Amino acid sequence: MKVQKSLPQRVLFVITHPRIYWDLMQYKLRVFFERVKGVDFSKVEQAPALNFDDYRLNGYWSSANGYLDVVLRTLQIDIKDKVLDIGCGKGAALVKFKKMGFHCVDGLEYTEKLSEIARHNMGKLNLNCQIFQSDARLFNSYHDYNYFYLYNPFTGDIMREVMEKIEASLQSHPRKVTIIYKNAVCDDIVIFNGVFKRIKVLQNQPNEKPFILYSNDVK
Repeated sequence: MKVQKSLPQRVLFVITHPRIYWDLMQYKLRVFFERVKGVDFSKVEQAPALNFDDYRLNGYWSSANGYLDVVLRTLQIDIKDKVLDIGCGKGAALVKFKKMGFHCVDGLEYTEKLSEIARHNMGKLNLNCQIFQSDARLFNSYHDYNYFYLYNPFTGDIMREVMEKIEASLQSHPRKVTIIYKNAVCDDIVIFNGVFKRIKVLQNQPNEKPFILYSNDVK
C-alpha cells in the first residue's frame, strides 16, 4: 500500500528537489491544458497499461520538447522529404515534423490504444498524417520514406529486424536516408552493417538523453 507523505515531508522534498518538482508541475500543466483542448500528447503511458504482449516493447513518453525543434533545424529539410515516426505513440513528434515542412508525415504504432489517440489528435488539429497500426517488423512501406524517427520504441532484437527492413528498402529503392534516434540504446545495431554512419550527436543538457543522427550518404 502506498504511504502518503506528510505535509512537512512534501515541503522538504520540494526544497531539496526543486528541478524534479518543477518538471513534474510542468508535466501536469501540459496534460491539463491538452485535456482542455481535447488532445492528449503528453500523458505518460507505462508499458503494463498498454497491455503489451511483448516485453521487448517500451511504454510511451513524448519526445516532442523544444529541443526537437533545434535538432530538426540542423537538417536541410526539403518539401519533397517524407518522414516516418517508428513507434509514434500519440503523435506529438508528428506535429513538429509538419511545422518543419516535411512533404509527408506519417506514424507507425504497434498498439491500438495509442494509434487511436494519435488519429484523434491529428484529426483535432486538422493534420493530414497517416497512422499505421502495425508491428514495425512487418511493415512493408519503408521505401516510401527518406527520414525515420525513433524514440527508443523497442529493444535490440526487434531493432535488428527493423534495420534489416530499412536497409533492404535501400536495395530496392536507392536513396539518401536520415535516421533521427533519441535515447539510442541500439546505436550499435543501427551502424552494425556499415550502411549507416553517425553524422551528429546533439544534446541539450548533460543529463538528457541525446539525439543521434545517422545517414547512409556520408561524404
